[in-house]
Amino acid sequence: FRLVPQNSDSTGIAVDTEFLLETEDNYSLEEIRNAFSIDGEPAPTIEELDENFFSIKLARPLMENSLYTFRLKTDKETTWVFQTQATFKITGSLPAEKSINVPVRTGIEIYFSHENFSDFEKHFEITPAVKGRFEFRKKTAVFVPDGLEYDTVYTVRIKKGIRLQGTDREISKDYVFSFETQSRNTNYTPSPN
Repeated sequence: FRLVPQNSDSTGIAVDTEFLLETEDNYSLEEIRNAFSIDGEPAPTIEELDENFFSIKLARPLMENSLYTFRLKTDKETTWVFQTQATFKITGSLPAEKSINVPVRTGIEIYFSHENFSDFEKHFEITPAVKGRFEFRKKTAVFVPDGLEYDTVYTVRIKKGIRLQGTDREISKDYVFSFETQSRNTNYTPSPN
């Protein structure tokens, strides 16, 4: 037996994908309908496409970022496990939204739900404008500014359109946050022990 999702990418199957089931032996549509199941899910709609080929349509969309077990119980049981896709998104930033007293020598980190995103530099904007460089570590993109000004509110905009490599998914809306840097007069004196 072979079960193939019709909509998938490097991160998993689409939550509403259709499947194609191929059998080596001749089974009737009724036999396949009685033998096929998805753990925890209502019975799918199964249609015969051709001899030894069946279309399997989910009764409802699956949940994102979850594992699903598909079973075919004939004279022996065959199982397949599929991972569903998770939404590609920005999960947070450092500094966080509305942070204050941010050191002027800080980096700006953007956290993503997945690794292997592309063209981050083209979608990054900071106002007032600051020169700097970019670094990448797995699910994190870092803008390392040449230097931030004291007592300044910065707004960072990550523009929609960053793509997840190997997929057709992208960030669908702008991610915007602001923070304020420390005052030039901020003195930090460690307390004596």
